[in-house]
Amino acid sequence: MTTLPAIHAALPDLTPRALEIAAKSSASVYDCLYVALAERESCELITADDKLVKKLQGQFPFIKHIGSIP
Repeated sequence: MTTLPAIHAALPDLTPRALEIAAKSSASVYDCLYVALAERESCELITADDKLVKKLQGQFPFIKHIGSIP
């Protein structure tokens, strides 16, 4: 690598949204940090966590189960 990646302090910005998602869904705050990050970055969240997909995919269609990826 000739260029180091930029490091950004993401946790403080994501925590309030992750807490909001967790409170409404009973998902863990840890999992919801990933959801909040994907939401903020407007990208898909690919996971093998069946429970997370079942709990949150209806509200957050960008959450995809790894098994659905061709």
